[in-house]
Amino acid sequence: MVVPLLPDTKRGDRHRLWAEIFDHAHLAIAISEACGNTFVVVNPAFTALCACRPDELIGQPLWCVIPPDLLPTFERGMAAADAADHGVIVTELLRCDGGGTPVRLEISVLRDAAGTVQSRLMCVHGICPPARPAGADHAARPDIPIGTDAPRRGRAGEVAAARAGSHGIAPQTQAEQNRLADVARRHDTLVRELHHRFKNHLHGVTGLLRQRAAKYPELAPQLSEVIAQIGTIAGVYGLQRTDENFRADLEGMVRMIAAAAGGPVDYEGRAGAKLPLREADAVPLALVVRELVANALKHRNERESARPPRVSLKTAGKRVLLSISAAPARLPAGFDYAARQGLGAGLERVAMLMPGKGAQLAIYQVGDEVRAELRLDALLFCEV
Repeated sequence: MVVPLLPDTKRGDRHRLWAEIFDHAHLAIAISEACGNTFVVVNPAFTALCACRPDELIGQPLWCVIPPDLLPTFERGMAAADAADHGVIVTELLRCDGGGTPVRLEISVLRDAAGTVQSRLMCVHGICPPARPAGADHAARPDIPIGTDAPRRGRAGEVAAARAGSHGIAPQTQAEQNRLADVARRHDTLVRELHHRFKNHLHGVTGLLRQRAAKYPELAPQLSEVIAQIGTIAGVYGLQRTDENFRADLEGMVRMIAAAAGGPVDYEGRAGAKLPLREADAVPLALVVRELVANALKHRNERESARPPRVSLKTAGKRVLLSISAAPARLPAGFDYAARQGLGAGLERVAMLMPGKGAQLAIYQVGDEVRAELRLDALLFCEV
């Protein structure tokens, strides 16, 4: 969509008319600028969906209202909308009170006469998830074939029903199998609900911190760092909840962190099987990766080059190599990660969060590039 310039004699009247419509429309509307992807205008209906004040959103990046685990899908939808000048994304909006609202975003891309993207207009429709019939979580399916003792699971990992042990099984044994399947189903439902609530409570904490940051601007830099860390933890819970075995996949986690980094990051993933992390190591490793990506964004020299940091994930035998590099950048004199010399606060946190076994981190200079290489051994991953 090309936005023509209005004659000066008409521009004021038309702007007042559009402002009147914008402020009183029941449709939630937001406009973001292309440079920085930050909110520039939000109407009352949009702020009501987010349970925020306008001043809590204006100037903030779009990513602040999207759950971290949904950011990769959201970014792909934005790229598709830019290519076609229009797009639709089904996602969730984070509210400042910590809750989430399922929405459908209709995005129109606004360009200048030269075809350059200037801003994006988003019309937001709240959607309700389909109601689940009472008892649906625990209803056994009578059409499951008989064959093995293991309960059968659906695509999302939920237990669909138990299978009997043999064709000639006694009725009471089959009833016992169905009872055990119901117990497993209840366990799966409970764990998923706990992960969902953990994630929502963490988003609630970030909402409170954003309010404090807005009220006390002098604390905003420190609180923003804490908000990003909590968002990463919430994202891991989101990934675990959507996995059939409640495990966070390393590649999905790295993609999520790169998408939420707050700046441009080039990501090069690996094709192949999933890399499910052990539950005890998922959150600490996520915080380590987030800190390394944030460090790369912070210290690259934007005056010399616009090259974004590069994140690369590869496998080498039973090892996984995660590389994060920034260029042009230079390590400070006397820096030695192995000897714990010259580390800033961020890398001190990294050193404390690193797993005791199965992970090695090296940070070194290669030409004008600073590279951090995280090597992860097989013992950090669950068997697929």
